[in-house]
Amino acid sequence: MRLLANRNRGRLLLVAGHGTFIAQALSGFGRPIDQAAWQRMPMPAIYRLRFTDVTTNPELSEIT
Repeated sequence: MRLLANRNRGRLLLVAGHGTFIAQALSGFGRPIDQAAWQRMPMPAIYRLRFTDVTTNPELSEIT
């Protein structure tokens, strides 16, 4: 996801995936996702990741 953000600076991207991928991506960006949190995720869920600097964690917003 950092690579996509870096290659598309200044653009809006839509990335879709299943719950497992989303949970792993969020975990990789510092939001701990355990089994209980994964099960509580709304389906479908929409998360906004805003990269201001691709070397740091993105700003994260959950949109439900």
